[in-house]
Amino acid sequence: MLVATALVGVAVGLGAGLGIGLGGGDGASAQPSAGATAPAGTSADGALTDEERVAQRAAELREESAARDADAFDALVVEVEQVVADLSPVVEGAAEHAREGAGPPSPEEAAQWVVTVDAVSAARGDRTSAGTDVNLVGTSVDAALLSLEASTDAFAQAAALAERGDDPTGTQRTAVGALRSGVVAWSVGATQLDASSVERGLGHLHAYLPGVPGSGAITADDEAEGEAHQDGDAEHDHDDEGEQ
Repeated sequence: MLVATALVGVAVGLGAGLGIGLGGGDGASAQPSAGATAPAGTSADGALTDEERVAQRAAELREESAARDADAFDALVVEVEQVVADLSPVVEGAAEHAREGAGPPSPEEAAQWVVTVDAVSAARGDRTSAGTDVNLVGTSVDAALLSLEASTDAFAQAAALAERGDDPTGTQRTAVGALRSGVVAWSVGATQLDASSVERGLGHLHAYLPGVPGSGAITADDEAEGEAHQDGDAEHDHDDEGEQ
């Protein structure tokens, strides 16, 4: 009787031990341990980490900046082409009085130049900062307009002096010098505009003012507008006007 009772006790003990062991094993495989961590780069609940949010926002800002820059470039092209259309007759007319031995224009012609250049400058207005190339072209346009304002004002003064019978030589020289400076400044911006247009995949864009004798301004290359150079930008051949 004592032996039977002992055997029953042993069996019950073994069964209880096995049950506890199996139960513990199932619980460990079904539930993660309290110390488990989320994969690197994400938070425990799967949301973005601070580092990921910063990187995502930086990418969004770059896209927004690129879109603004593209819009600014398109607007600049439209403006530059309009300025060339408006100022080309002025520069062509003034260039005739920049030749060796040429006298001043008539007062009426000079006055019209002043009106035209002042109107173009007034329409220019404030410009929004954009990419470096856009800003460089814009600065060149502004510098050119300042010089052309000074030039046309001086031409008008020279015309008035000649009309009164006074010597306009010194004032005429000032007018011609400012005219040359204006077309040189413009040519720098026009060359940058051409290069930027090619880099953006839009092909060549030639928006140069007419030449002025002795200015040394950069002139357009021989590439057709709207076509990208086949051998790379380094092969562009922009000459200067030199003496004419």
